[in-house]
This record gives sequence, C-alpha cells and structure tokens, in this order.
Amino acid sequence: MEEDSIRTLDLTDIMVSPYKPSSGTATFKGTKGDEIPTRFGLSGRATGVKGGELVVSPDGDGGKEESNREVVLKLSWGEVGRNREKVIIDKAREAFQGKEFAEGGDPCDYLPEILGEKVFEDFDTDIVRKAILEDYEAYRAKRPFARRYPVLVMLPKYEPIRVITSMHAATQVSLFIALIYCHAMLWSVGVEHGDISESNLMYEESTGRPKLCDYDLSHIRGDYRPSEHLNPGTWAFMAGDLLTAEAMEGKVTRLYRHDFESFLAVLVWISLRYNNGERVPCPRLDGWAQGDFRRCYAYREDTYTSISFGHFDCPDWLSSDMWYGIEMLVHDFKRILTTRDIAKGKVREKERMKSKSEESLAGKAQTPEAPKKVDFLPDRGLLSNEGFFFRPRGGASVAVPVETPVWKEEDEESLAALKKDVESYDDVRFVNKAASMMELFKFNRSIGPYFTTLLQDNLKVADVSA
Repeated sequence: MEEDSIRTLDLTDIMVSPYKPSSGTATFKGTKGDEIPTRFGLSGRATGVKGGELVVSPDGDGGKEESNREVVLKLSWGEVGRNREKVIIDKAREAFQGKEFAEGGDPCDYLPEILGEKVFEDFDTDIVRKAILEDYEAYRAKRPFARRYPVLVMLPKYEPIRVITSMHAATQVSLFIALIYCHAMLWSVGVEHGDISESNLMYEESTGRPKLCDYDLSHIRGDYRPSEHLNPGTWAFMAGDLLTAEAMEGKVTRLYRHDFESFLAVLVWISLRYNNGERVPCPRLDGWAQGDFRRCYAYREDTYTSISFGHFDCPDWLSSDMWYGIEMLVHDFKRILTTRDIAKGKVREKERMKSKSEESLAGKAQTPEAPKKVDFLPDRGLLSNEGFFFRPRGGASVAVPVETPVWKEEDEESLAALKKDVESYDDVRFVNKAASMMELFKFNRSIGPYFTTLLQDNLKVADVSA
C-alpha cells in the first residue's frame, strides 16, 4: 500500500478512561477513501464512519508500539438537547455496576465500548444556517430545526450483524435473544434505545458476543425529549404502531414492545436478505425500504402474511429449523397482540358494567315511556334496545326493567387485575410474556431458556412499571 494513501491523526486528547494512555500518544491510522458515505444536510445527524487502526505508543517519538487494535471513528451532528451516546452508555454501566450476574447475564457485556469522544461545541449549526438562509428566523418558525454540533466518537471495530447468518441457526437465535435480554435490562433502568435496526446490531468476533450499538437516538426516561425527534427510527424495522400519521406527529407513546417488534423485524430481514453474510436478492424485502412510511409498513405486513399463510417459500440457504422459527416468530407475535386486544376488550366491558351499576345506584336509570325497538325472543317474550323486558299479559305488553347487577368488591378486584394485565403488554413486562408464549425463546439447541431464566432472575419484571 502506498504511503500517501495512509492518513494519521493524533487522537490522544480524545481518549477517555480507562483507555487513555498514561503517557505517550494514541494515533489513528486510516486509508484514504475508506469511509462509509455520508449524507450531508441542514438537518439530521449526517453520520459518517471511517475504519482504521489505533496505535498507542509509550512515548511521543513513535517508539515501540504498546498496543494496536482495529477501530472506527464516527462523526455525527449531535443534537444539543439530547444526551450523547457516551452519557447514555455510562449511565447504563453505572446502573449495573457492583451487581452480580450469572455467566452471560451482565448487560454491560453487550454494550459497545467508547474509547474516545470529543464534542465540537463551537461548530453550532445555527452559524451555518444563518449564513446560508436569507430569512433564517422566518424559516425556523416554519420548520424549527434542532441545534446541533459535531461529535466525534471512537469505538472498536465490530462486525455487522449479518455475519451471524453463516452460523448455526441455534447460534443465530441465541445471539438475538442475548440482545433482547440486554435491551430489556437497559429499559428496566430507564435507558430506552429507540432505534433497533440492522445497522445498530453488531457482532464482536474476539468475544463471540453481539453488541447493541448506536445510542444517538436513545432516551433516558424522565429526561427532556427533543421535539424535533418525536418519532425517530428506521422505518423498515419500526413497529407498526409507529408507522402512522399520528405517530409521525409524536402523538403515539413509545413503548417497550415497539422496540421488541423491531428486533423481530431485523431477525426476519437478515434471515431472508443474507446467506453466509452475503447479500442475496429478495424482492419482497425491497418494499420494506420505501420512501413512505405507510408503504414500508404495508410491504412488511404483506411479507409477514405470506409467511403465515404459507405463500412464502423457504429460501434455499435456510435450514428447516430456522424457517420454522421464522414462521412461528411471526405467528406468535401476532397472537400476543391479539391476546392484548382481547384483554383490553374485557377491561372495557368491565368498566361498562361498573358504570351501569353506579348509574343504577344513583337513580339515573329511567324507564323510557315508549321503547323505540322491540325484538322477539323465543320462550322469553320481548326485549327492547333500552334494556327493558316485555312479556305479554292478556294481550297487553308490560315493561319490566332488567335488573342491573350490583358492582361488588370482587368485581373491582377483577377489573384491577385486568388493567394490570393490559399494562404489562405496554411496559418491559412484555418480554416476560414473549418469553413464555413465543417459540423463539424455546428454539431447538439455543440458549433461549437460559436467558428466559436470567430475565426472571434479574429483570424483576413484576416490579417494573415503565
């Protein structure tokens, strides 16, 4: 390789503890042109990534190399009002610090390492926008942009999640369940990832662990949520609830199960899109990446429906076990959502019964002078749509009010239990339901059952309310 194609950058000052060298220098070496293309614009993160090698020398004279490792530099325009990626990851590590976990149960094992960080606060985007927009204040009033500044982050080089498609099916599923476990544990301590996508799930070859990466759009529960990003995410993998006009306006509350649904979408995507880590044609998946969120959702639902009804043939490269897992994944998740809808219906019916009982006790229920409609019930007489029972007596109809059941203490307890059950579909307790109802967590020869136990031991889902 020609020397003039190598670029070096002294990054000693951006290194963070415990990776910052006590003496000497930390130098990044990269190849010219070896970057991931960046989309530039006046809004958005416009993230750019460059791979290279980090060389740490014990002195400033380029002496004997102390260590070197493959790393990536990520430069993005971070939003001023949003917690930076390092801040969020540090909070997560702090939440689990000092706790004892069984093997594979420490969520920190699945978090990315932040080797270095530098924030360029002097390069505020308002400076650029004011310089090129003729009437900036009028434009900002019409379309308010978030204030941003460049943030440079250094991380170890991880492999894209697609590399796991070269592994045994049980291993692939185990790695995904490990990520689901990590994500649920993060959510339980207030760290909401919010952008589960193919590009944000990685794999570390040296440890054999998956990595849940990219926290630029993550949120710490209870903190300020920037208004410009009311519904951030990658449309191809976002939950159906979030791919609506109402959600795009920020009117749909972000829930744990939305991220969980994204994990399933990514697993289906990589299983159909890659063979041994290499991209393969799959026209049905092309529709997932449309420029309109409604079409993205429609194409993905069409894919799921085709899989559910047997109209999607198993790809040649997938094992029968993996294809069965995909089929059951789609089926089981739909079943869980249907069960949730049934539970919500029971709550509404109970609340209606309670309201009727309260109205009756308050004397608000009145007998109508003339029923608007009367239906004949065999062997029972007549029943009006106002709830009054009519039984012929010598040719005359006599209105007899149907007795409203008295609302009892056990009814109140039943309603409270139903409401608690419905709530558990919307918070992190959902993962417990998924673990018990989905074949994914029981996949043949996977460690799904082990992680199910870890969730029960560490998540304490019965005590989590958000």
